[in-house]
Amino acid sequence: MRHIELRLNTLKRPKLMLEAVRNGLASYDPSRHLPVLLGGSLHRSKTGQLDFLFDIEETYN
Repeated sequence: MRHIELRLNTLKRPKLMLEAVRNGLASYDPSRHLPVLLGGSLHRSKTGQLDFLFDIEETYN
């Protein structure tokens, strides 16, 4: 998961927004939220899911 932390640190987002995301993790339900974000296709591993979301993020920056 170290590479996930490195990718989080390189995001071009305000620190306040990142802190809000981290605080929201407690109520985050991947089985409910991810299919919507990923267009219905779930990756098998959590790392794969995060990598896919980071790839989407990079296209917006």
